[in-house]
Amino acid sequence: MKTLVVLAILMGTETLSQSRIDPIQLIKDKIDSTVESNNVPAVSVAIVREAIVLQNLLQENKIQLDQPITDFFPNTFNPKKEKELSQITIEKILHHHAGLPRVTNSAYKRKDGDPYEYDYKAEDFITDLKKIKLRKEAFRYSNFGYGLLAHVAERATNKSFSELLNTYLIEPYELNSTSLELGELGQSVTPYRKDDRNVETKPWRMGKMTPPSAIYSNIKDLSKLMRIQINAYNKQDQETNSPLILSNNTRLLGPESTVSYGYGLFVGQSGTYGHGGDNDGFGCEYSFSVVDNYGIVLLTSSGGLWIPELYKEINQILKDAIKLD
Repeated sequence: MKTLVVLAILMGTETLSQSRIDPIQLIKDKIDSTVESNNVPAVSVAIVREAIVLQNLLQENKIQLDQPITDFFPNTFNPKKEKELSQITIEKILHHHAGLPRVTNSAYKRKDGDPYEYDYKAEDFITDLKKIKLRKEAFRYSNFGYGLLAHVAERATNKSFSELLNTYLIEPYELNSTSLELGELGQSVTPYRKDDRNVETKPWRMGKMTPPSAIYSNIKDLSKLMRIQINAYNKQDQETNSPLILSNNTRLLGPESTVSYGYGLFVGQSGTYGHGGDNDGFGCEYSFSVVDNYGIVLLTSSGGLWIPELYKEINQILKDAIKLD
């Protein structure tokens, strides 16, 4: 099986000193060794988070940060459950502070490594919300919560999430290779199992759980979006209302943590912003530094812990090169 990794590195106007270090060659060498040691297959598909859509709806006052989710499910729950769920607000879900589980039984019916092939429907949200038990952890990452946010956006606007994605992301930023449906994009890379990369698997079919876990894109679109996003952060004093700035409102992951979370982006102490994802058949890292004015988009067609490790090593090479420049 031929292996290939595509890496996009976005640099600002400053260049790295080639006389003392060749960071691109170091990165290529690191990729080659990672590909060989992990038997990594080809790269083509990535995952995009949907918080930009929610940010637009917040700015247009179609939803409110302090609005409980029960506002979008009127006359649905019994009084006891209504009271419990009314504690869950849009802001708490955005920060993963709502106490929601990472997944629910009906939202993720599969074994680790297998493709997700359940057409999650609108009524499944109600079924799961009736069953869930909220926890009190300050930070509890929830894929289910972000799926719920996408459905809330649909209920708030009476539009499908596909329409919202087109309105707020695909059309304004001309992301012509980004879609909820893989079939709309034509040819795509074959995904492979992360526990056995010689075995083909399938793209995920997730229904209403697609927005937080299975929006399809490519490195060209994500690189384009990242350039625009970095530019928005560099100009945020003048453009405070840019929907691409997703970290003006953040919460620490814990009392001892130096990392915080905004609307879909982790924010590091060193001024880095980003998010990664692994859904077994595909994986990605999307991260950028406003201080040093560069970003990294790393996409693969097989998941695993090697992805964030490779990103960290590439990021360190770039940081070291910038210090020497």
